[in-house]
Amino acid sequence: MAITEQERQRRSEQARRMHREGKLGNAAAARNGAARSAEVRSARASSIARRLLEEHEDEVRKTLMDVLAKGSRSEKLKAVDLMVKAGLRGESVGLAEQRIEGEQRSREELIAAIMMKLQAPTPAAAIMRAELGTRGVVVDGTATEITP
Repeated sequence: MAITEQERQRRSEQARRMHREGKLGNAAAARNGAARSAEVRSARASSIARRLLEEHEDEVRKTLMDVLAKGSRSEKLKAVDLMVKAGLRGESVGLAEQRIEGEQRSREELIAAIMMKLQAPTPAAAIMRAELGTRGVVVDGTATEITP
């Protein structure tokens, strides 16, 4: 298929523009390839680490407890730091899973979930109820439509 001189010129100008914007050429290809390979490496490393921890869970627990009982002050601090970071990482994964679950819920299910959390006997829920109470809002499991 032969292209006209005008079409060739249009394509040439478009390629130059995309190259200037970094969307075409070696830099863009390298950026996209590096991002994809970094994601793959990260996922592979995470799955390997998770599998190793699962296989040696008892040994890891015993070692951490031994360090906490008999280790030097700096070793104890490092062990505690490791446990706290692992716990926080686990929480962030849990929150991400909850967010994904929330995106797949119906409106009624989301209202019910929010109501349960606001009525829970936790300090955070009590603070939220108190703040909503100062605004005249009662947590009753209903939602009103907000129109723009």
